[in-house]
Order: sequence, then C-alpha cells, then structure tokens
Amino acid sequence: MRYLLIINPLAGGGKAKNVITKIKVFFHLHGYEITVIETRRKGDAIKLTKRYRNKHDIVIACGGDGTINEVINGLAGTKKLLAIIPLGTENVLAQYLRIPLDIDAACLRILQGKVRKVDVGKTNGRYFILMTGIGFDAHVAAKVEPVLKKLIGSIAYPLTAIREIFAYEPAKITITANNKQYTGYYVIVSNCRYYGGKIPIAYRAQIDDGLLDVCIFRSPQIYNAIRYLVSTTILKEDLFRDVIYIKTKKLMVTAEKPTLVHTDCEIIGITPVNIGVKKKALTIIC
Repeated sequence: MRYLLIINPLAGGGKAKNVITKIKVFFHLHGYEITVIETRRKGDAIKLTKRYRNKHDIVIACGGDGTINEVINGLAGTKKLLAIIPLGTENVLAQYLRIPLDIDAACLRILQGKVRKVDVGKTNGRYFILMTGIGFDAHVAAKVEPVLKKLIGSIAYPLTAIREIFAYEPAKITITANNKQYTGYYVIVSNCRYYGGKIPIAYRAQIDDGLLDVCIFRSPQIYNAIRYLVSTTILKEDLFRDVIYIKTKKLMVTAEKPTLVHTDCEIIGITPVNIGVKKKALTIIC
C-alpha cells in the first residue's frame, strides 16, 4: 500500500514539522512507506494531488478543512481513497466523520478504518464536501485575518462576524431550485449536517443521500440568522418562518449585486453560481 501525505505546514499553529515526523515514524513502524509533500501556497494541494495521485493508493490530507477541500478537488470522481489527519482550526469534516483529533489515533484509523462513499457538491466547477455559503458568512470568511486565526483559533470567526455585522450591506438573493424561485439575503448550501464546528445548521442533511440541504434566510437582519443557529443547536429543529429549508440536487443563485461565495470557507468568487451534487463521488477512510 502506497501512501501520499499532503500537508499544510502552517496548520496546527505551526506544529506541522513535528507532526510530519510523528506520522512518518508511525507508518514506518507499521511497515508502510509514505511520501510527504508540503504545500506552499493556496491551491497547491489541488495541483499536487492531481500530479501524484496515480502513483499512490491512498492520499492523506493533513491540515484544516481548507486543505481537505483542496485535496478533494484533486480526487473527486476518481477511485483513489482519501484519508484525513485533522490539524485545523475547526476540523468540521473530521468531527462529522468521527475521525480522532489525536495524530496517532487518526493514523491508526487510516489503517483500520472502514471505507465510505460520500457525495460532493460542486459550485461553478469547485468541489465542496461541507458547504457553500453566499452572503454574510462568505464575507466573514474573507475578512478573517490569518494572524488572528493563528493566535486564537476558531474564535476568530465569531469575533470577525461581530465586527462585521454593522458594516455588511446584504443584497437580495434569488435561488432557483426544484422548479421554484425563492428570495432571501443569506444562503447556506450544505452537504453534511455541521457548520462551524458542531452547529447542526442543516439538521436533516446526510452526506451520502445525493441531495443538498439549502437554508435560505429571508430576513436581512443577521440577528435572525443567529436565532436560527441557536434553535438548531439547542432544539435540533427550525422554529422560524423566515428561514426556508429545502432539499435539492441542483440550484442556481443570483443576487442584485455581486455577492461573495465560499466553498468550505475558501472564497471562490461572486454570484451568480450554479451548484449541484455528485452522488458518492468520493471514497473516504473513516
């Protein structure tokens, strides 16, 4: 079995160097060779995965959800296996798939875990496994400062959101799905249940059902979106009429003015966007 490790050296607060040594020792002790390649800039993991995937049986993504997203964009639609060693700020996908956050335990899971086929979403040609966001959360993702994220971790996102609440000017968004049109001001398209840690914003979502779960926030007030997040976290259901929740295989999103779009917290552009799902297009060891 040939393993390829794609690792973001900046992940884990700069602990990647020690992590690489630990991972190499683990696989060598178990009789496996592993090729380690470090990323240097955004987008590297996609190129490196495509370049080296055919020379290896399993590709291991080591880093945060952004690194995993890039590796997925190099693997989706192929028969290569993806494994994950979480080393990020939130590790949303790892938490959802119950992959251990401990390095040794995550490595052991790669050797002993079961294989699972999962869906991937696709936004204007960019794959995602967690979600696509249009509006305020994409704006926040763009405004989070890397230095702040490194210093305080996941808290950087809510702090940035609080700072940007009064500065952000929402645009009316139109969503076309299931032969219907909906309007709102913020949209989150989910492939799995969790958002930003363990907030079950798409509480009905399944990562292998061939469908995307779409939350459309009809009110321009950010406060109402926060109420929704609280309700799904505590009550596990949506109690607000100003949030539309639908399931669909594809949708188109336009806005009255160019509005930022992210996939798995990586900014990919602006509206308009076409979003779809590829059923069980990725195989993960989990």
